[in-house]
Amino acid sequence: MMKRMSIAIACLMVVLTFGILVPASAAATNVYVDPATVTSDNCETVSIMIETDEAAGIGSATMTLVYDPLVVDYNGKVADGDLGGVTINENPVGTLTLTAATGASPGPTGTVKFVELEFCPVGTAGECSDLDLTVTELTDGTAGNPQVIVPDSVTDGEFCVAGVPPAGTDVYVDPATVTSDNCETVSIMIETDEAAGIGSATMTLVYDPLVVDYNGKVADGDLGGVTINENPVGTLTLTAATGASPGPTGTVKFVELEFCPVGTAGECSDLDLTVTELTDGTAGNPQVIVPDSVTDGEFCVAGVPPAGTDVYVDPATVTSDNCETVSIMIETDEAAGIGSATMTLVYDPLVVDYNGKVADGDLGTVEINENPVGTLTMVAATGASPGPTGTVKFVELEFCPVGDPGECSDLDLTVTELTDGTIGNPQVIVPDSVTDGEFCILNGDVSPAPQIIEPVDGDEVCGVVTVTVVDNSGEGDIEYCLIEYFNGTEWIEIVNDTTAPYGGDWDTSELSPGEYTVRATMKDAAGQTGADEITVTIPPCCDADFVLELEAGWNLVSVPAWINGSKNAVDVFNLSVSGFESCWYYDACEGEWFSNSDVSVEPCRGYWVLKENAETLCLDLNESAGPSDIPSQDLCEGWNLIGYTSSVAIDDGTAGDFKSVSTLEDTFAQLWTYSQTSGWLGYPSWGLDRLEPGEGAWILMTEDATMHGTPYV
Repeated sequence: MMKRMSIAIACLMVVLTFGILVPASAAATNVYVDPATVTSDNCETVSIMIETDEAAGIGSATMTLVYDPLVVDYNGKVADGDLGGVTINENPVGTLTLTAATGASPGPTGTVKFVELEFCPVGTAGECSDLDLTVTELTDGTAGNPQVIVPDSVTDGEFCVAGVPPAGTDVYVDPATVTSDNCETVSIMIETDEAAGIGSATMTLVYDPLVVDYNGKVADGDLGGVTINENPVGTLTLTAATGASPGPTGTVKFVELEFCPVGTAGECSDLDLTVTELTDGTAGNPQVIVPDSVTDGEFCVAGVPPAGTDVYVDPATVTSDNCETVSIMIETDEAAGIGSATMTLVYDPLVVDYNGKVADGDLGTVEINENPVGTLTMVAATGASPGPTGTVKFVELEFCPVGDPGECSDLDLTVTELTDGTIGNPQVIVPDSVTDGEFCILNGDVSPAPQIIEPVDGDEVCGVVTVTVVDNSGEGDIEYCLIEYFNGTEWIEIVNDTTAPYGGDWDTSELSPGEYTVRATMKDAAGQTGADEITVTIPPCCDADFVLELEAGWNLVSVPAWINGSKNAVDVFNLSVSGFESCWYYDACEGEWFSNSDVSVEPCRGYWVLKENAETLCLDLNESAGPSDIPSQDLCEGWNLIGYTSSVAIDDGTAGDFKSVSTLEDTFAQLWTYSQTSGWLGYPSWGLDRLEPGEGAWILMTEDATMHGTPYV
């Protein structure tokens, strides 16, 4: 189990070299890490070298060396080199700045050692860290006037942790992308080096039924018969179990499926793959496998997407107290271009006045008829074949404001007929979109500009919340500020405030969990209004003692304190054991796994919980538990599953860190947590620095010990 827990990261080797072209007679200088590659599970020395034939030698050097502190640790300077004492500053961790100057003239030449450094492996076997070398400044040894040297090459190094990488498993759709106008077969594959092979698998594959159609199973794979259920349409649930021990390993075919295109040429559907459960082929006690990667596929309908045409008023909005010009535009990629167009533009003559045609466009003369007032009918035909394509201007029109400041008129555009430029047989074009315009009369009196500053858009709120609104118009003539929330059916008043600062209290305690829109509407003395809206979320379990969020799939979790009611894992985690859901706990002292109703959920223990769907659990903690009821857990040498009750640093040198308050001190070597968002994080060298309430963890004990929690948080 723990072998699968280790992070399998493929070695990445990048060697960056760059050359500077210089005349053939120029001196050459090369800077490099020696040896270029170190592979070891012990601390090793690497040198930074300068190879030069500069007549004045090397006078001074400043360089940076960047490494990955999750893979190797810089263990100090071993020795200065030929330039004398090297000053080394590490800031931030993983970046060394190195400086030295010889003081001699000429400086050393030929093969010049700059410095020797020691690095020690801290990562997982098979991981590699670049030793990324940059020369910031390099000068020769010319007395009184050192010359800058531009190296011909700078060559990085690499430190790889020796050993065999942990077993890894990758699940993927093959081929990754299908582009076809025929039915095609795709396979779901499992690539694994698990010693016990693959025992069983449950997966879902989600596709877009408007683009492709699932046409059935083509063939079972290496796990035997695959049961497939499609519910709803577009979601396939696939299950198979080999029954053999060990199961197949290496490249394992799970299933072959056939999909057929039903969408438009150019459309694509993801083949979105999720692994619900994967176990190995251990006889009698199959182990859960967490894949290192799950890679989706894609099915694209072959062919050229149909041509598109969009018609719109430009600019979309005019705000002015003067006459202004607007254009009607056609954007098209029709091969035959635009041949003719008939359109109507409707405006409000009480707000704006049509002042005539400013200019014809790319289709030639546009005939315009206004009947009745407020409705313009416009017709033009180019006569050319093909017609204009791309961005086509139809006509330019002028409108003048006649209404009151602040009034607006839609410029409501309708395409009556649009044809392409095919000679002798023009084809009708149905536009993909037709976008109206708007003409607003500039208002000398600025409208209210409310802004809800508390709570902030996207906040989670609970209980009594203070809503605060400010006016950003600067006018100071606000008559009222109405604050409301929308419950999905109607707007309900929170407060109608007439005095700045504007706001009031909103009691959310009786509202159902979910998203709510909060709106503030202000009205000024001129009768103008302005509004602002935000969306907030009232979470489930608003008044619960503790909320535990479970994702669909595997969760490594715990409870932060003693809980009230049933402690049976089936009840606590709301498991549907008749389906795929389960809970597992490992007792290291007994060396035995327990599951479902055999598991008692207690603080200080960690649990693997498998859920079919994401779920929020509201936990009622036992507030009466006191110092006499402090939870504890006996841990035995080796790997143990634990949980912790507080948000606490693992080891920050204080009496309040995890090592101290759990009384484990120096009795453990490693600590690992898992989440579907962050994957595996480990202590001391793999990115984990805190434990949070509700998290579970694997802990590697170096000796037997007892862990303590707290009675109530």
